[in-house]
Amino acid sequence: MISLSDLKDERLKTVSMITGRSPYNSPFSSDTTNSVFLNERPFLFQNDLFSSRILYINQDYYKNHKEEVDLALSSLLTSLQGKEIILGETFINENTVQGIAQNPNLTKIDLQGYSLEKNIFDLLSQSKSIQEIITPGVAKELANSYDSRITYRMNQRIGMGLNTLKRLLTEDYIKIDSCDLKEVLEVLKHRKNNLPKNINIEVTDYSFLENFMKDIASLYDGITFEDELFPELFSPKSAEIVFQLDPSNINLSVLKRIEEMENSNVRQRVVLDFEELSLSKAIQTEEKIRSLLEPVMMIKDQLSPFELYTKLYEIVKDFKKYQIEDEGMYHDASRSVSNILFNDYIVCAGYVNLLQTFCNRFGLTTGYMPVSVLHEEQENLGVTGHARLFVHIKDEKYDIDGVYISDPTWDSMGETKYNHLLMTLEEIDRERDSEGIFDVTFNPYDFLKVKTPEELEEMLKNPTLKEMFQKLPSALRSIDNGEFMKSCQRDYDLEEETTKEKLKEYCVAFQQEPISGDKILASLVHIYQLEHKDVPQEELIDHFQTIRAGLKKRENLYYPTIETVSSSKRTFDFLENKYDNVNVEEIVNEEFKNHTTNTR
Repeated sequence: MISLSDLKDERLKTVSMITGRSPYNSPFSSDTTNSVFLNERPFLFQNDLFSSRILYINQDYYKNHKEEVDLALSSLLTSLQGKEIILGETFINENTVQGIAQNPNLTKIDLQGYSLEKNIFDLLSQSKSIQEIITPGVAKELANSYDSRITYRMNQRIGMGLNTLKRLLTEDYIKIDSCDLKEVLEVLKHRKNNLPKNINIEVTDYSFLENFMKDIASLYDGITFEDELFPELFSPKSAEIVFQLDPSNINLSVLKRIEEMENSNVRQRVVLDFEELSLSKAIQTEEKIRSLLEPVMMIKDQLSPFELYTKLYEIVKDFKKYQIEDEGMYHDASRSVSNILFNDYIVCAGYVNLLQTFCNRFGLTTGYMPVSVLHEEQENLGVTGHARLFVHIKDEKYDIDGVYISDPTWDSMGETKYNHLLMTLEEIDRERDSEGIFDVTFNPYDFLKVKTPEELEEMLKNPTLKEMFQKLPSALRSIDNGEFMKSCQRDYDLEEETTKEKLKEYCVAFQQEPISGDKILASLVHIYQLEHKDVPQEELIDHFQTIRAGLKKRENLYYPTIETVSSSKRTFDFLENKYDNVNVEEIVNEEFKNHTTNTR
């Protein structure tokens, strides 16, 4: 049995309480009896993952021998050779803290669960080596102590848990939440001539943002920063403030007033929909997006999720014709939302980025889906990239619940085209194979088409595919809402056999039900009825007979400008299969009846 005189361990890092039973049976523990009760064992040492030591003290024993244990702990803490110590709240008192203060090696102390009181802080302040005191809070007497050693959070949300007072007082880059701007401003005023170069603001609340920017301009008056790597090459710059905007919560009036402020003391940048822009460009982009979405806003409350997505898809595909940027132009001219909104260029990535931006405004779950395209008839082109969009749609009205793929590039050639609205992976394959114009190299998403574990195992015998399999988890992050990660109970780690098996199960279970042509047409009829309320029934039928004909027209999938007739190579006509049995009159009559009933 370990006694108080035996409490010596140079690797000790944590002192914790145990309530009668030892901690879980750790594979890293050197103690072979750690599954027994500790009723008669007052102390237990264990190794953690990083070969540091944890001292567990029996709760009942501590209650009966508190003074004796505290003195032994004080002696132990004084003699530690390490730089850090984590001390449970139960053991924080003047005796133990005195031992920490007298240890010349300790630079960091974590007071777990303990709100720092002044008498303890005064003792720790006697130490010449301690640089950081981690604590979840402080007593009222220390509330206005802007001491960089104290790392308590100023409130629950500050910097979304990333920023401590120490960081706010010392670091060149700070990330904060806009709901904490008043508190942060108070801290920055104590930094005097040591202000941060970069302030990243997650804008969740606009109430104090304008006042914050006015005070910051005054605070940084005349202050510039030299380039750290090449001060002789670059002129000193002003501090930079980056606004991280939530697309679903943008207050344009506040942003415009901030833009109008004459402010040469700080540079202002905005991150919006994954793009970093000037504040003025961000405002212009948001205004343009809102104007494009105006037709949706007028009827959104009468749209189901599938109908909402269909309308957004319609706006994107009809926005403008496919046009690659001119030679020598900036690559993003035809891809980034902030560019394609204001010029004549757009390619596949541009359609997808715009559609994803629209979906973000309405809370629809999407994921960018890059694929590699191998051109069979244009050998000089080799392998090029293509972009699609993963979309998770759940709609009780249409009995849809699943992840689908949209490819608006191919529907951008005519107002009647909705052939690539929401496709399954198998539907994409059928269309590609029947067209016979290009093939697609193997992509991580192709593992989602397997039907059995045996089929997947056979694929993984190929070394190239096995390597591709390891890229699938990162592709899944944006579309499965973290479900795969949750099932693994940890981050993706394909070195672990259990994680590989979970991923295999995920692939086999990933099955998609095709969305029928009549559902697509029914959603289009419903949207058209809302936007054209007085159209006679006969006109509706004529209009959607034309739409249906357009739904069955094919395009040359290599380059989206030419409509082609059926190819003799075709083994399966995806479009006719999807829309051949669609009864336009029946759908229009049903929607016309529902619409008339609902508007009375």
